[in-house]
Amino acid sequence: MLDDFARSFYGADVVLITDIYPASEEPIEGVTAAVLADQLERFGHRNAVYVGHLSGAALRLAETVQPGDLVLTLGAGNVNQVADELLDAL
Repeated sequence: MLDDFARSFYGADVVLITDIYPASEEPIEGVTAAVLADQLERFGHRNAVYVGHLSGAALRLAETVQPGDLVLTLGAGNVNQVADELLDAL
């Protein structure tokens, strides 16, 4: 389902992708954040960026967002911390 998942972000202007961490399951071989970012680019996304560890996402967002932009954080675990860190950075 990696290809379908990668295509699902095409409507977003910018997609920042952080590392994928498994919950209680084993990681799926060949499915990584870097691979997902490559797939988005392969399918023609204009601006998909692999940012690595979650801690780098808020700073990268602060450099990217403009007044009036909508920022969504999607994921599990502590990805919601990015929103708080972004507010602090702005």
